[in-house]
Amino acid sequence: IRRQAMLIKKEPHAEKKLQFRVRMNQKVYDEITSYCDWAGIKLRDYFIEQACRHIFSHDKDWISAREHQEK
Repeated sequence: IRRQAMLIKKEPHAEKKLQFRVRMNQKVYDEITSYCDWAGIKLRDYFIEQACRHIFSHDKDWISAREHQEK
């Protein structure tokens, strides 16, 4: 069986982070926890940051809006 590459890379060295509070649905949190355990991701904030970066780089409407804002 061929395994697909993980979407999120392993955690890099420590970076300066901003702390804020997030509330979410319990089932979503449980799935994040399961995914991170499976992928060997120790820090949930890294998972959330990478998921956001994925959305920011693939949402065509957001990319268009951001380009318009920069002009």
